[in-house]
Amino acid sequence: QTDDKVDSFDMFTLLTKCNDKEFLSIYNGAMTTMSIEAGIKLVDGIDFSRFKTIVDLGGNRGIFLAQILKKYSNIQYGIVFDLSPIINEVNNGEEFISREVSNDKWSFISGDMLDFLIVPVADAYILKHILHGFNDNKCLKVLSSIRQANENKKNSLITIFIVEHIIFPEGATSNWQTYGLDMAMAILTDNGRERTQYEYEDLLNKTGWKFIKLYPIQAPNSVIEAQFYC
Repeated sequence: QTDDKVDSFDMFTLLTKCNDKEFLSIYNGAMTTMSIEAGIKLVDGIDFSRFKTIVDLGGNRGIFLAQILKKYSNIQYGIVFDLSPIINEVNNGEEFISREVSNDKWSFISGDMLDFLIVPVADAYILKHILHGFNDNKCLKVLSSIRQANENKKNSLITIFIVEHIIFPEGATSNWQTYGLDMAMAILTDNGRERTQYEYEDLLNKTGWKFIKLYPIQAPNSVIEAQFYC
């Protein structure tokens, strides 16, 4: 998801350097399967029709964005943004083509989401299964990068959707899976982890975003919406 150097060698660092087509195919397939599982409920649970342009940061094959563009035909354009090794493997657009989304409504762009000069300008951004792979410091950098990418826009409202397994108060049916993923993130990443709503709110506040709403969809993902006005 990012080309930023880290002290330890984790899964995301591996992806920035990976030339193994078989590994990339397995990884991309796994990410797509996770999106298929939850995508329909997430798309139905949020009104994306209010946006003209959407960027799916770390969007892999783009299946989630394709589902959104299929349902909300008024959206003018969508961009899948991911690391170069991933984009080079998935940019044939099969998820969009299979859903009959017009070719002039989507594209793939490769780069580092920490480089705000490369992050595409848009009305809305999706961070699906991204921030849980990062430590707090890198999460702050990602959220800041999106803001900086839009600094030249005037009188505009920018919206971000964080799609993750949220840790809910004890008793929530989705927590068992969230805790399992939390342990996996501890092993696979550089201090990445699952977070509570309030931990995400803290990250958003520190980077100038205003928390708007939690969509407790538990599909098993839930969604946090935040905004800033530029």
